Amino acid sequence: MSNKKPDLRVRRTRKMVREAFIKLVITIGFDRISVQMLADEAMINRATFYRHYEDMHDLAEKVYAELAAEYAASIQDMVFQHPEDATRMLFEHVAEMADFYKSMLATMPRFQGWVRKNIAAELKAMFIQAGIKENEQDIPLDVAVRYMATAQIGLVEWWLETGQQVPVEEMAKYLSKLHLMGGIQALQS
Repeated sequence: MSNKKPDLRVRRTRKMVREAFIKLVITIGFDRISVQMLADEAMINRATFYRHYEDMHDLAEKVYAELAAEYAASIQDMVFQHPEDATRMLFEHVAEMADFYKSMLATMPRFQGWVRKNIAAELKAMFIQAGIKENEQDIPLDVAVRYMATAQIGLVEWWLETGQQVPVEEMAKYLSKLHLMGGIQALQS
């Protein structure tokens, strides 16, 4: 099995499709995009689209997976040493892609579930790497991870809905404090 990158034409096509998809999501919303509309915007034909993707949902999932992987790679080395920096970078990433994320959350119901599932997987891997054992906690790890992932996506969604009025640095501090202390204790401190 080879670890070669896809050939240049494939990479170029996927890049053009990704850029066209993001542009269309921002301008008209996911639920209104057709394959033909996307193909026209990306300057490819429908057959080329279907060579790379099953349908629009498959494309959306792959684009989100790429964005999530890019973010994860950018914070990989700092999660334990500088968790607040990693959280700040989360909000910077969301701010950079705000129109896309806001539109996807509003026009594609399953998008929030993908994001929550991805966050939960990242958190669980991080906790296991830190030495937290699944069966040795008062609260099962899966329960804690689901709670934190749901809280995180909810807070990000609120931030987007309110027009990102709270600065990135403050949002990073709020999320870190809420994760470390929990909502009730954070309010009392």
